[in-house]
Amino acid sequence: MTNDGDRKRDLLLVAVGFNLILLQLFVIRELALTLFCTEIIILTITVAYFAGCSLGYLLASRIDERWIRPWLFGVVLVHLPLIPAVRYLSGQLAALESRWSGANELAIPLVAGITALGLTSFYTVFLPRAISHGGSSARSLARCYSLELGGAALGLVLALSLPWFAVLVVLYQVALVGIAWCLRFSRPGLVSIGVCAVLVLALLPALDHASAVSFYSRFNGGLSSPRIVHTEQSPYQKIEVIDTNGGRTLYLNGLELFNTRDLEYFNFFLSEVPALLRPVEHALVIGSGSMSSLRHLAPYADKITTVEIDPAVIDVSKRFFRQWNLYDELGDKWNVVIDDAKHFLSTTSERFDLVVVDVPAPHYVQTGLLFTKEFYGLVRARLRPGGLISVYLTENYPANHPERVARCRAGRQIVAALASVFEQLCVLDTNHYPYGFAIAGDRLGFTKSDVAAIVRQRRGVRAKIYSTDEVRPTIRGVEPASYSNLDIVWDLNLWFLPYDLQQN
Repeated sequence: MTNDGDRKRDLLLVAVGFNLILLQLFVIRELALTLFCTEIIILTITVAYFAGCSLGYLLASRIDERWIRPWLFGVVLVHLPLIPAVRYLSGQLAALESRWSGANELAIPLVAGITALGLTSFYTVFLPRAISHGGSSARSLARCYSLELGGAALGLVLALSLPWFAVLVVLYQVALVGIAWCLRFSRPGLVSIGVCAVLVLALLPALDHASAVSFYSRFNGGLSSPRIVHTEQSPYQKIEVIDTNGGRTLYLNGLELFNTRDLEYFNFFLSEVPALLRPVEHALVIGSGSMSSLRHLAPYADKITTVEIDPAVIDVSKRFFRQWNLYDELGDKWNVVIDDAKHFLSTTSERFDLVVVDVPAPHYVQTGLLFTKEFYGLVRARLRPGGLISVYLTENYPANHPERVARCRAGRQIVAALASVFEQLCVLDTNHYPYGFAIAGDRLGFTKSDVAAIVRQRRGVRAKIYSTDEVRPTIRGVEPASYSNLDIVWDLNLWFLPYDLQQN
């Protein structure tokens, strides 16, 4: 090989490593949205990703040189559009569910198969071929692999430092054009592949929009005529705001966090009910979402602090949900802290009369940690005497139906975690959601009748209310949710399995 050929081979390996790490990011962050981005799904897709790498290594010595160039054209045209296409496909499968039972579950093997066969295999054919050009020596292996790892390291640094996710998408296509140059494409070939790359980048927002509309109109019951108002990738998650004929909805990583219809009652139970049960000088809201809890707390609290790890969620809520949260009417009464909730509670010197835990459901380990006895212990340390914590459960809590209580495993583990930290608690089972709610403290200072009187004032709302003495028998023998027992995450990740299979 000439010196020029050696340099191009080296640059080729750097570009391959660079795109491989970006592709893994795209796959996990975009494709996993279809499957709610839970840890189990991420593990499945990661396994498929490396299966694709193994397929590329297998093909390296078998594929003819003349097929690599057209394969590269296909990669430029298909890789990025394939990501929203999987979301579109998942929506179509969901639409078939009524006619073909089990169609929805095909999304998991299809995503894994597409990842293994259509994405990563292309890049991994180059490393064995480059090593063989160096004589297959240990020195050649070390050099070639180091170059690929260097490219991956560069991609990882940029992914962690660049604030705009869209820039990574552009760099991905630029690297593909660079690979074409390293493969000694002719000038017309380079121009052609560059035009293809630009065309894909220009069409990608429209493709992503179309896939989101298809997905949300069909998946999980479907939305009526969804209109994508806003979408963005923050360092933590994909944030989407969707309008329908029935209102506005906020999604984080494909999971509904708030809608302006029935979830307004969610904030009534989670925030307003506990605020009415005792005087609140300073309330703490952990998590923001749409920030609708502010409107429910504001009339009863002298000061409100919101702790949110993702500033992009705060910004979206201010822009698109201001008429539901009324944040701009609070003035100095409201304060925002951008921090991890565990870190904030461990380091702050402030004390609170009410702590409202308004975080996404524990579909992930990181959110699951906020439903544990250790986290509730952090909250207890920051409560004033007589202070309360308000949380929601992941399911209804039918405490007066022992045969159904046994099925509410995640809800009972959350209640058990509260009961292991606080002396008293009150559980509400409502008629509006698949959720229950719990209020806990060392001294509640109110009765079931007080709670019932508040609930009766809200038209159309009903709730069954259970005292400490009524709830404790239902959690006897239940291991509390904790850092070492996160079964609640496992339960929610198995949403696609029948209940009996989950228990086995």
